[in-house]
Amino acid sequence: MQPYGIHTVGDVPLLTDLLSELGIAYANQPVLPVWVTQTLNKDVMTHVQQGGVVVAVLPRIAPTHHTEYSVYHGSHVPFPYDIERIGTGLILKISQESLSYRADHQRNWHKVGLQDRAYALVPATSVAKDRILQFFADMLRIAFAHLNLPLVHLWFFPHKARTHFTIRVDADWYDEQEWVSTRQFLAPLGSHASWFLTCRDVARQPDVLKPLIATGVEIGSHSYYHYTFKDVANNATNIQMADHVLRTHGIDVQSFVSPSAKWNPALQQTIEQQTYLYSSEFNYAHDAYPLTPSLPRGTSASLQVPVHPVCPINFSKFPNQSSEGIHAYYRVVARSLYDRGLPLHLYGHPSDLPLLEGSGLLEDILSWPHLSVSTLREYASWWKMRLKPLTLSYERSADATVRFATEGSLDSSHSFALSTKPYEVILKDGSSFEWSPASAPTYTLTANFPSSFVFEPIHRSLNLRSKIGEWLDFEYIVPAADYKATTLKTGVNKILKKIHRIGV
Repeated sequence: MQPYGIHTVGDVPLLTDLLSELGIAYANQPVLPVWVTQTLNKDVMTHVQQGGVVVAVLPRIAPTHHTEYSVYHGSHVPFPYDIERIGTGLILKISQESLSYRADHQRNWHKVGLQDRAYALVPATSVAKDRILQFFADMLRIAFAHLNLPLVHLWFFPHKARTHFTIRVDADWYDEQEWVSTRQFLAPLGSHASWFLTCRDVARQPDVLKPLIATGVEIGSHSYYHYTFKDVANNATNIQMADHVLRTHGIDVQSFVSPSAKWNPALQQTIEQQTYLYSSEFNYAHDAYPLTPSLPRGTSASLQVPVHPVCPINFSKFPNQSSEGIHAYYRVVARSLYDRGLPLHLYGHPSDLPLLEGSGLLEDILSWPHLSVSTLREYASWWKMRLKPLTLSYERSADATVRFATEGSLDSSHSFALSTKPYEVILKDGSSFEWSPASAPTYTLTANFPSSFVFEPIHRSLNLRSKIGEWLDFEYIVPAADYKATTLKTGVNKILKKIHRIGV
């Protein structure tokens, strides 16, 4: 049999991150059939001239093709690429800029909803990060098709499921009736919801956690004070105070969600220091598969597990919203994520999730076939196993059938996805499996949200005072006594807190 997979030419961390997320076999082994590179050096060009196939990510390209889908939500900016044939060899050229969008974490405001039905105001990244992985996969699919092979990678969900479903609850404060109502609303999920607690109220009322712990749901950190800082020292203090509160209740804290879903490199550095399994911030990514955030000095060891960035309270920002319109929005979004084969991770708060009571949303989703249901923590743990190195080999038969075999042990929940066309996937189990050009797809996925779905950027201007406060990273939440002054900016903030007697 012949080795199957990707040969990585040189040190290409961005590409190996994408290959790991895709779940494809790769190594620094020139015998592998497709090469990926960030330079067209002599060895690469010789490989192409000998009939080899290369995917090259370059600073500049002269594009001859563009994708039908966009880099951004709400505006059409397609991915460019170029195809160059040299004899029987092939070079697929990708712009380095296209993949660099993966690191974007700019917080933009958007009008999100259904045309003429319901609209919400949402802060989130504008970059469609699921499309970056899709684009890279499409380029690899073209590369392997040139060799009459399918693209083979690990599927994104356990047990051949079409999607993974759960609900994330961000409890920014404690209100007994809100928490009770939310637990009642989430009852169809059983123990498969993920709660994240802002711990200031919990520390003051230690008994409030007992009913929640008894449900068996995941409980993670939402910080002690509901604020995300731009420096490591204050993020670390805020997070460590929360973890202390949760651990005094016997909770093994492995997950974190930042207040206001903000993300920045200083926060990620703190998350790394706390060795969380994952975090979830839709200012970094939403409606996408789990990914490893990019950092100035490499890749994070903690996963980012995205959710859908809209919660019910977001609809209050626009007038004349009906509960029927809001319920219709969630039904459309849930079905679209399911049809697209993307994670169906919804989110809200104890103050707004009960607004979906009576919609039948949870019961409807849970009746869909091929659904994996668990907490975000369980899904993140499964994904971590999926990231382990993979070795594949293949051999062809006279009838064009290709047989694949794996080396090493794979959990029985994992399956392989084989595809030669976008949006069509064949799923195979076991350590060996076959593929032929006539194989029927297990799932035919849809490409986009329906045309009625709205995701439009909105420009919101700040006054001078707000701009200064944003630059200083000043807030009125954290008492001066708990605030760390380690830089000039944080020193100014501490002085201002004392002047305003914050926390006194």
